Amino acid sequence: MKEIVMAIKIDDYLEAQIDKENPSLSSSERQREIKNRILEMYLNYVFLGNNAYGVEAAANTYYGKKAKDLTVLESSVLASTFQLPSTFNPYRNAERIMGRLDVVLVDDKDVQI
Repeated sequence: MKEIVMAIKIDDYLEAQIDKENPSLSSSERQREIKNRILEMYLNYVFLGNNAYGVEAAANTYYGKKAKDLTVLESSVLASTFQLPSTFNPYRNAERIMGRLDVVLVDDKDVQI
């Protein structure tokens, strides 16, 4: 119940903020912008292990670089840690994460594991 209330409050806040910034957006454009901002908020605050909160912090922690500079393989490793950061921690469970990458990258022909 708390999560539903929180989601409604976040949605209302973002809608008001977006309307203030650009009142001429259509309803579908406003909804798309709300979704983009929610995704951005999530990616900036999600825990990815080793005291790394957010994708940028995780890229720096695990690879010493900015998220925009990650390779497809490095990005896939980070994407694999979202569900269970401790279980799929690249520092502690390299073999487990490599097994998970087979699932994540099964159709990617450009990446060698």
